[in-house]
Amino acid sequence: MRVRLSQIKFGYSPQNPVLKNVGFSADEGEFIFLIGINGSGKSTLLKIIAGFLHPQSGEVEIEGKNLSAYNHRELAVLLAYVPQNYLPTFPYTVYEFVATGRTPYLNFYGKLKKRDKEIVERNLELIGAGKIANKEITKISGGEFRRVLIARALTQEPKILLLDEISAFLDIEHQISIFEFLSELNRNEKITIISVSHDLNLAGMFAQNIVLLSNGFAEKNPKEKILTTDNIEKHFGVNSIVNKIDDSLNVTILRR
Repeated sequence: MRVRLSQIKFGYSPQNPVLKNVGFSADEGEFIFLIGINGSGKSTLLKIIAGFLHPQSGEVEIEGKNLSAYNHRELAVLLAYVPQNYLPTFPYTVYEFVATGRTPYLNFYGKLKKRDKEIVERNLELIGAGKIANKEITKISGGEFRRVLIARALTQEPKILLLDEISAFLDIEHQISIFEFLSELNRNEKITIISVSHDLNLAGMFAQNIVLLSNGFAEKNPKEKILTTDNIEKHFGVNSIVNKIDDSLNVTILRR
């Protein structure tokens, strides 16, 4: 499912726009990483695509239709958003929490049908959270909760998956396993994935294309054109060595 952004402008105060003129497209089945320094607007842009923030100017389109023309239920079926910061307060079990992803598909009574339960159970297993299904979400680790958030998003059966720093709280092994899973999902199900990340190596391993946010503008290109030593020095202020290994790019940051 295609996403198109054009001339997006947004600021938390009129005098200081975070996004000045951002535009790019994400095609069906594309895996895109959003990168940039802190404060460059990555999470803000993701929230605009998700419909949680409204740009001061410009527009977001999904399949040629303005985002504002979709109602909440339609959007919940089209896209799923995994936030960077989410603190569970109500003591749902992991199963109950993941099952809330089926809400757009339920009738007035909100009762899960057989297919809904199968989808919940399948995604719990896919994300490696089946064994903690009966635990309270307030009593699991931060890393486990990140996986549970992804399982809930997948339970929506979205065409577009928006991920904000999902590797936070995960050790390296689990970071890789999560993104390998997402990459396989992207290939097999043709889900469009847009992922915010600070980790240039994850972007170098799994991105098809990268959107680099800098000074309120966006540059979208294949990862080989974005992750260069010149670009990294210019936009991140550090020296680096970039090596290509098979289809991946490995970024080594050098001491000053």
